[in-house]
Amino acid sequence: MKKSKLRQLAHLLAGVLVLNHGLDAFEKSDLASAAVYLGISVFFLIIAGLHTVIISRFRRADQTLFLLESLALFYSAWQYTRQGNRPLFCFMAVAGIVFFVFAMKSKNDRKTHHPGKRKKMRGTGSSPAQPEPIKLPSQKGLSS
Repeated sequence: MKKSKLRQLAHLLAGVLVLNHGLDAFEKSDLASAAVYLGISVFFLIIAGLHTVIISRFRRADQTLFLLESLALFYSAWQYTRQGNRPLFCFMAVAGIVFFVFAMKSKNDRKTHHPGKRKKMRGTGSSPAQPEPIKLPSQKGLSS
């Protein structure tokens, strides 16, 4: 499997985990938390669907998204701690740690700009250091 497909699967997994927490909050009639978690999970699921487009356009998209997903998972782990649900706390905390490690180790497959190499600009003529010589009309008929 390609790295980009694995990353897309990881974003999908994060969306499903946060969606689970949102549905759990909805069942407990905590509508404000449920709305926030469901919105975040829909965002993560959209990111998973459009992963190739987003990665091709934004330089550090994977790192940023993995960081956001780890923060969402850590917050849901903290919520499970407040509820006294130890097994789900441990699961969400481990998932948050894994996503945080992904955020720190992730590199995009996109080719990056090399600062040491200069590109020649096309269609602009010569470089500013060497101006183009001015062409004067021929002076054949003028003799002194």
